[in-house]
Amino acid sequence: MATIRKIPGWKVLREIKRVFRKIFGTPLEIIRRVYFRRWYDRVEARKIVQTAGSVPFGNEVCIYLIFPSRGVQESHLAAIEAMRDAGISPVIVSNVALSAQDRDKLNGRTSLIIERPNIGYDFGGYRDGVLHIRERLQTLDRLWLLNDSCWLVPQTESWFARARALGVDFACATYNNIMPRANPNDYKAIAWQIDRSRRNFYYASYALSFSANILKSEGFLKYWKTLDIRNDKGLTVRRGELGVSQWVIRRGFSHGCTLELDGLDRELEALSDSALDAILPHIVALENRELLELKNRVLTAKVSDVTRADKIAFILAAAARCGAVYALPAYSIPYRQFHFLKKLPLSLNEDGRDSTLAIARRIGGETGDMILREAALKPLKSG
Repeated sequence: MATIRKIPGWKVLREIKRVFRKIFGTPLEIIRRVYFRRWYDRVEARKIVQTAGSVPFGNEVCIYLIFPSRGVQESHLAAIEAMRDAGISPVIVSNVALSAQDRDKLNGRTSLIIERPNIGYDFGGYRDGVLHIRERLQTLDRLWLLNDSCWLVPQTESWFARARALGVDFACATYNNIMPRANPNDYKAIAWQIDRSRRNFYYASYALSFSANILKSEGFLKYWKTLDIRNDKGLTVRRGELGVSQWVIRRGFSHGCTLELDGLDRELEALSDSALDAILPHIVALENRELLELKNRVLTAKVSDVTRADKIAFILAAAARCGAVYALPAYSIPYRQFHFLKKLPLSLNEDGRDSTLAIARRIGGETGDMILREAALKPLKSG
């Protein structure tokens, strides 16, 4: 007689919520889609405050979205200096009102400061930034979009130089939805293969760059004018990150990222056992319960029960499930000279916090110390 597998209560609740949103959310969504952006442009956008900076506009501009809830931080200033060192004019878009002190601090380092209502997450801010420099778009060699969800980690070559060196129209840091979602309960069966043809494949929005070919193309400005911004993270991903990525891809522009992962499985296999064991405890599983449980099983199992192949398969499953920028900093920063460390895991759970702090200590130097100081200001999420 076949055994019936018990489904966890949290999974049942998740599916009930999903069905409820599907049935009852649709009519409201139609109304929001028709009116929300128009309401924002007519009402909320009037609250935007602009301050001219002292840095002249050049041939490349970076719209840098920040959310300085505790004031402008060291990492904000470090990122701005990295832009200027790369010959890029910084345009700051703040999703919170700035103090006079912070405004003065930014003024001497930037070309323009925009303070706006916190509506639409990062793409709401990007949109206002693009629209405020619309008259310059046709003259730029490149437009960059960055946000402060990551710490920028200095490497031997700057991220801006590496992105330019890709020689593509749409240069990014990493991508997501690269393959079917890995099942943690069957992680050993994972077949690592990047599929850029997936309809929900997209480049992550914390670091994007557009060439002059895109900026001068028909429809680029229209995309931003008509972008359906919303205070909904899921919709922001679909219409922002996924939307702009697929907009670029469907129009035939070249694209790529500085952390290509096609050969990740082979790269991990080439590591020594000691290197692999040093990385494994700091793979970040976010709030994925199944992955967190799997990580604990892999780490606590007897040596004879976990093979080298099992460890590699777990790392690949985490990267496929959570995205490389979240899951892999313990590998990507030291071994692939990657430039970004996400802040979110610090506040999710002890596992994410411990892993992020350990990586910051390995980075060391002024940057590592800065990350540790700022990390101390970010408490764990309650509940």
